[in-house]
Amino acid sequence: MGRFRWLPPPSGEPLVPRHHRRRQTFAEESYLVLYRSLAHAPDLGATLNSVASGLDRAALAEAELPLLRRQLADFEDEFASLKSQEHTIKVLQQQLREAEAAARCRSINQTFPNANTRDPSPNKHLLFCRQGYIPRPLSTPGH
Repeated sequence: MGRFRWLPPPSGEPLVPRHHRRRQTFAEESYLVLYRSLAHAPDLGATLNSVASGLDRAALAEAELPLLRRQLADFEDEFASLKSQEHTIKVLQQQLREAEAAARCRSINQTFPNANTRDPSPNKHLLFCRQGYIPRPLSTPGH
């Protein structure tokens, strides 16, 4: 036999070369260091659940976005239509006021066909009607 005898350790452990034992010891120590640091770390389950529910809500909002854009476009079209109608109403009201004033002038001119236009003080409104001025309607009590 040779100079060295390989005898199993007395504790009944298998025969393992020394460099393997050092590697195993280092691995166990590394595992324990990692395990201890993770054991003291906070639980991330609640945080992950809240993030997942936030992602679900974001996905629902993203799915709803085209519908809301379509509704907004419809509202903008309706608003533009109403603004156009409002402008048309204002124009028609102005035309109506002008037509009423012209009718008043015609009525005054027919009532007083020979009014003196050189001295406008008593018949001031007649002069303005003859010159194309459109008078405001006379205010009535209570209006």
